[in-house]
Amino acid sequence: MHYYFTWGQFGLTLAAALLIYYLIVAVCCYRRELRDFFTGRLRQPAPQSETRNSYSVMGEVKEDDAEMSLVSSRDLDFAGPEQAAIRDRNKVLLLGSLADFMHELKTLVRITIESEDTKEGFLSLFGLVAGKYGQLMDGSFNESIISYVRDSGLPFQVSANELEQILNDLNDE
Repeated sequence: MHYYFTWGQFGLTLAAALLIYYLIVAVCCYRRELRDFFTGRLRQPAPQSETRNSYSVMGEVKEDDAEMSLVSSRDLDFAGPEQAAIRDRNKVLLLGSLADFMHELKTLVRITIESEDTKEGFLSLFGLVAGKYGQLMDGSFNESIISYVRDSGLPFQVSANELEQILNDLNDE
């Protein structure tokens, strides 16, 4: 710092510079609010919605009788470890293997349509793809797999019996 200025003069100059800076910002950015403040026209706050006189913006609260009823502890039923293990196994199948199988099946259908493959070629490839996922072929997903293949828009008709036979053959192995 220069020897000609004292700390008091420096502080006063800095305070004046900050005051000028904030006045310029206020005039540039808050011109309308300052004009309303100095003319005495302050904005009134928006009216609040009335909730006391049974008027509400969203309407009345509707209570559901099913949610309001209480259940005793004797009425609750929890799955044992056996049922929980089956449920968890099915959840893993749905998340992993079944999703992978359906992805490969979609690819097989797309390739069959694009290459105009024959029905026999499709059925043999379908058997190969389904054979990779033997843990799925217990019969619980057969109906959804068959309905997907039949609704997929193949250039030939595939009967449900043919697909069921392939899936059952895999299940018997």
